[in-house]
Amino acid sequence: MRSASEKLAARAGWVRAALLIVWFCASFGVAIFARDLDVVVAGWPLNFWLTAQGGVLVFLAVVMVYAWALNRLDPEPEGLPGAERGTQRDDDPAAEPTASALSDDAGAHG
Repeated sequence: MRSASEKLAARAGWVRAALLIVWFCASFGVAIFARDLDVVVAGWPLNFWLTAQGGVLVFLAVVMVYAWALNRLDPEPEGLPGAERGTQRDDDPAAEPTASALSDDAGAHG
């Protein structure tokens, strides 16, 4: 039986593979078939705009979907301090010291 981390790695691999296929099709598929688009937009052929701008936009969408998908796949650890995303407990030793705590320490030492 596979462990939870192996299952997560397998799912992440499938997500990665699917998104790479989408990116490949958008990058090379549009470039191959866009030659047939002879429409001119703002003095430039439409196939130029599709390949130049569309590839970048698809890449950004792929990155955002990948981050969203892996955040959904990765379970939140239970029982840890600040278990809610983006929260931090005051008694957490790894927390950054505040400006008031730094000024209190400076007064005590000198």
